[in-house]
Amino acid sequence: ALRTVVSMSMHFEYGEEVEVIPRGSIADDPYAEDDYVPTPPRATHRVPVPVPVFPAATAEDPTTQEPYTVSTSPTAFFPYGYDIHEHDQVRVLTGPLAGLYNVDGTPGHWKNPFTGWSPLTSVKLVVVTGG
Repeated sequence: ALRTVVSMSMHFEYGEEVEVIPRGSIADDPYAEDDYVPTPPRATHRVPVPVPVFPAATAEDPTTQEPYTVSTSPTAFFPYGYDIHEHDQVRVLTGPLAGLYNVDGTPGHWKNPFTGWSPLTSVKLVVVTGG
């Protein structure tokens, strides 16, 4: 099934090596925001194709020429329909953005409504800091 998903998606020859670290959903305890319920059936796995990872964007105010940070986050682009969820982690193994990230929100599965072409799944990332 993954082979079919990869062949229909966009392929980025010069992306980064990435692995997905599955995590469960947040427990129902309101005082334990960081408690995760383990999900035994899903194991850490490397993505079989290169994944492009782009840094957070910055922009410049055209009237004052002063830089400001745009409300974006690092983003990774996986093959369409890839098995990644909102509570998972992503480890970028190569490139300038190498490190550990949490998935920020629900992954976006892009699909053209006119042709049905499904190029990719976009995943916003937040860097994991601390121990």
